[in-house]
Amino acid sequence: MNDWIDPDTDRDYRTVVPPALMEEYYFSLGQLMHQFTTVESALNAVVTNFLTRHLLKHMTGLALLKAAYGGMRAKAAGETIKRINRAARPQAVGTPKEALLPFELAQVEIEAALKQLSSIQELRDRLAHHYVTPDMTNKGGWFSSSNYLTREPERADTLFFTPAMLRAAAADLQRVPDHVDAALNAPYSTDASRILQSLAKQRSDQPWHYSEQSLRRDGLRHGQPRKG
Repeated sequence: MNDWIDPDTDRDYRTVVPPALMEEYYFSLGQLMHQFTTVESALNAVVTNFLTRHLLKHMTGLALLKAAYGGMRAKAAGETIKRINRAARPQAVGTPKEALLPFELAQVEIEAALKQLSSIQELRDRLAHHYVTPDMTNKGGWFSSSNYLTREPERADTLFFTPAMLRAAAADLQRVPDHVDAALNAPYSTDASRILQSLAKQRSDQPWHYSEQSLRRDGLRHGQPRKG
């Protein structure tokens, strides 16, 4: 492929897709899809491990747990984890505020990680269910995906992205399960305050790589065509 000659060197648009660009897209898409399936398994493991550690003490209980919760999709697993943390808070009337604070801070960290997961899932679902094609109107390495066959025309749009954005999303998916697991278990540690502060600092010092704001969109639902 290194001997490929660009027939569009005198143009600011493409008539032929460079093979290397398609290879980069396939590689990046594979990374995203692989990491998404991994995060689903990991979040299910977070649920199982937490309940096993804190509630279940025998294999029969574990088998029943897997029968009830095993194999959840990413969104369902995330919602289950949030409910578990809320339900695990001390419920007694008059519980000191300091006893509730670790659970509240844990919920902040859990929801922050799952919000990023939700944003990435929207991108993943779009690519999994709608046709993707290189954007031939420029040479910036952009691809587009349109959903104009949707049942609700007013919600139709075209999404523009680059392979680098897919790799960024895949990198974030590697962080999500560990962040959620650490936050969910932190309130039970004698060092809960330090753990939760460390998680918050990590989010501040190491922002997520992927941002849906980096995507470009046009269509009726956005009110105006894409710019740039």
